[in-house]
Amino acid sequence: MAMANNHFFTLQQQNLKYKKKYLRLKKTIKGLVFTNAALCDQVVQIQESILCVKEERRFLFKRLMEHDSDLLNELKPIKTEETGNVTKKIKKRSNSEASSKSRVSSTAKAAKKMESTQQQFVQTISINQNGRPIYPITIGNLSIHDLGAIIVDRPGYHTENWIYPIGFVSTRIYGHIKEPHRKCLYTCKIIDCGDYPRFEIIPEMMPEYAIAGPSADLCHAALLQTMNHNSDGRELAVIPQGEYFFGLAHPAIATLLQSSTVIKELVNFKEFPQDIFTIERENDPTISYDALQKYSLPVSTYHTVPMVPKEELPPEELLEQSDGTSCSFTLP
Repeated sequence: MAMANNHFFTLQQQNLKYKKKYLRLKKTIKGLVFTNAALCDQVVQIQESILCVKEERRFLFKRLMEHDSDLLNELKPIKTEETGNVTKKIKKRSNSEASSKSRVSSTAKAAKKMESTQQQFVQTISINQNGRPIYPITIGNLSIHDLGAIIVDRPGYHTENWIYPIGFVSTRIYGHIKEPHRKCLYTCKIIDCGDYPRFEIIPEMMPEYAIAGPSADLCHAALLQTMNHNSDGRELAVIPQGEYFFGLAHPAIATLLQSSTVIKELVNFKEFPQDIFTIERENDPTISYDALQKYSLPVSTYHTVPMVPKEELPPEELLEQSDGTSCSFTLP
């Protein structure tokens, strides 16, 4: 009888010990669950802050490029034109100080107006000791990873206004091909394909949706048509601008291509278009992701993981099942 009582007392002590461990483990699990939820909420807030900082950086970058008058004068000097009564030719400075000040102010207004009408971005490019650019060349949402090599002996690799260097690789952030309201990184390539080049636009992590064709315009048009098919908002006008989407039309890239020593040997090439790149094109929804969201597609909402108030927490009974095993939780 005494042995039975001792055995029963020992079992009670063991049960009490395991019950304390169980309660401590249950408390630890609850703490980890709510800590995880708090971390998820903090991650969402940090992501929103990163997006805001990116938008501010892009805005400041554009403002800097627009107001960099020195570099703008080096690439394309500002010329005053006579358009009705708004702009007039600058005359010689007179002896009168008042008339001189008025002419200076009118000249500044004309220059400012001309700068806004030309609307051309300027990009500074870092070069190494050999005079070659340092990659990647980042220009807003566009990055150039390789300028490639200019092919001289095959006329199919250039036109009167464009040059298609083999091995050219760029990436651009644009709307997702299946969900246009989401961001997607596209890789644009120009590949050697015999007498004529092969152009490719490859969505990141989705090689099965790669677009290839004999021209940059056809690839860009196919991308826009696919996005229109998957879009639930207003459809984009399918106006192909392949050279702009690839990045061949940016003045900084065009300047690098024109600086090549073999460009004089090209048979058909004359010069790049005069309005090669403007702010209007940068704000074109068929090229710019930001313009795509503002103009053509509905604004998507960003869902966050809300913190659960203490009074709305689940009861402790939900942390255990009838058989004594713990439940698993999946955070949204």
